[in-house]
Amino acid sequence: MESIDIVFDNPKYYKPGDQVSGNVILITSADIKAHHLKIRIHGAAKTNWTKYSKNDNVTYGAIMDYIKMDTIVWSGDNQNNKLPAGPHVFPFLFRIPANALPNYEGRYGHVRYKISVELARPLKFSIKKTANFRVVPNVDISRFSLSSTKVSRRDVKDIGAFFKNGLVTLTVTIPNKPYIVGENLPITINIDNASTKPANCVRVELHQHSHFTGSTSWKLSGSNELCQKNEMDTVLEKRKKIEVLPKSRGFEELRIKIPRVSQTFQSSIMTVHYFLSVMLGTDTLLNNTLHCEFPIIISTVPITSTPVTPLRSARSASQPPPYSVLPPILSNVESYYHPPTYEEALIA
Repeated sequence: MESIDIVFDNPKYYKPGDQVSGNVILITSADIKAHHLKIRIHGAAKTNWTKYSKNDNVTYGAIMDYIKMDTIVWSGDNQNNKLPAGPHVFPFLFRIPANALPNYEGRYGHVRYKISVELARPLKFSIKKTANFRVVPNVDISRFSLSSTKVSRRDVKDIGAFFKNGLVTLTVTIPNKPYIVGENLPITINIDNASTKPANCVRVELHQHSHFTGSTSWKLSGSNELCQKNEMDTVLEKRKKIEVLPKSRGFEELRIKIPRVSQTFQSSIMTVHYFLSVMLGTDTLLNNTLHCEFPIIISTVPITSTPVTPLRSARSASQPPPYSVLPPILSNVESYYHPPTYEEALIA
């Protein structure tokens, strides 16, 4: 065998409801003995972790399948279990379901989508090829309160522990909007230092909060023992030295660039949210930090105000069919055993 490739018509990313199409292209220089060629489409969210103890170790997890389909696109007959030499093209076609989650990789769970090809051969290892693809749902901003153009948080603290040094007020303002990966987030910081100690540092952190749910039977329904796991990662940190003297006021403007992370999403087994933390440090030993926190909505694609709506079961002839009633995942399978060139097989 010379090569086996999975080629998507749109290799960038897909949204829920999109139709995914492409071709499996297999080129052989000689006849190959084989039972069948199978294409598997699989997309799922999975959680998994183990609780360790002296007496017993218990594993928790859950799986939510969004796409799971296997199709035999070629099989040998009783007289000839051989795949003929030459290039072969097998088109595939399927639809992303409306409730599909975005791709995500976490410590206790993940969301992955892939197409796998397997050529099963007698008395030999199967020939396999896998290609991953991305699913990026629109963020439904109607679920979030975005009533004004800006949002502010304030923290007031009498700094110092045993000997109080006076009040410091931190006021932080950011635009009240969702953010796209790669976009700049402007932060306005006002400091009213009525204490006897200077303020000396501003620190900004972006935290990813992930929440996972699982059970001992890997099902969330019934009387199974449910368990939950939380994970928090700092995906961005920025510090700036400042000097706001005692009995004075200060003003700072910072910008952070949203890093390449998974977008905000929520499901029954897995949830990912983001929080922006802005901290002000003062020149005292104890009780010296003020803190403001904001929930942040992050998307990996441009955000529209139109919420994602599930595909309807009742439809006109012009509307695309929903995922559940699509025709077989592979249709019009063609094998080009003797075309003159490889390029012609790609075009077909």
